[in-house]
Amino acid sequence: NSLEPLFIINSSNITIDGSNSVEGNTKDLTITNAGTGSNSGIIYSANSGSNISFKNINVIGGLTSAGYGISLDGVSDIEVSNCKIYKTLVGIQAKGNASEITIVNNELGSLVSGEKIHTSGIDISNSNNFNVSYNTIIGVSSSSSATSSGIVVSGASEQGDIWNNIIRNIKNTRALSTGSNGIWLNTTNTNAQVNVFNNVISDIASVGIEDWAANRNGYGIVISNGGGYNIFFNSIFLNTDQSGASGGNTAGINVTSGVTTSNSLDIRNNIIVSSQTKGTRYAVYSAASKTVFKNIDFNNYYAVSGVGFIGGIVRTTLANWQTGTGKDAN
Repeated sequence: NSLEPLFIINSSNITIDGSNSVEGNTKDLTITNAGTGSNSGIIYSANSGSNISFKNINVIGGLTSAGYGISLDGVSDIEVSNCKIYKTLVGIQAKGNASEITIVNNELGSLVSGEKIHTSGIDISNSNNFNVSYNTIIGVSSSSSATSSGIVVSGASEQGDIWNNIIRNIKNTRALSTGSNGIWLNTTNTNAQVNVFNNVISDIASVGIEDWAANRNGYGIVISNGGGYNIFFNSIFLNTDQSGASGGNTAGINVTSGVTTSNSLDIRNNIIVSSQTKGTRYAVYSAASKTVFKNIDFNNYYAVSGVGFIGGIVRTTLANWQTGTGKDAN
């Protein structure tokens, strides 16, 4: 029941492999910290360590609203693979100028209410050269003022790939309606060079409110700051009504007014569908100017309230949307 991480690693050339087989992939090692403090983590790696690997481990926290699974603070050349992480505040976090990060083939969250992740499955902050792929993030839920996210990229993070992840059952149940999202792009870097492709996102919902802020409703992908984002070949399915009476506002992709750099978004070949039955529902909502889109084309849209909103106007049909964006000809 430690109030601090169970493992603190301040050196390089370390591997923790939970499989009993040589080069195996069975998770035969379970590490549990039943502590409920804010620093009650499981594994904390820091102090500029490098060449570090954590794989084939069951990682279990003591409370869904406390601690973290694995924290990578200022390290480089590090891999987290084939781990199952649940019952923590955050699943995996990279911060403090961490670099050369591979987070692959992990299971984060749970469908069991007492075993969910509270705030975010994977949190990349002030880090670079990251590969987040083939992860399954199912079951992130909060009733607090913290936005619930599958994957978050923030701070001065840059040069990363987020691809082939499955993200679903991301909820926030706070009565005043706090946000929820599959992927949240919120860097301060206007040329972040972050690529988001081939992800499947579904079952995202909050309580719902008539507000388009990033932290107020459920969205598939939120882009609230920075730029240099390429968003290709993703499937976004908003298939769960928000729980409030009005249903609030939802969109497959929400581009906020915080995105201001011209030609900084490339959004192509995505499928965005909303089957929600209440509230204002768009495929794309953009409070940003059409000039932020370097490209937006070859996307498939379906939403009851209209294809999207841009230029201060609802764009009900594809033709209306094409007029609003000056793009999306195909």
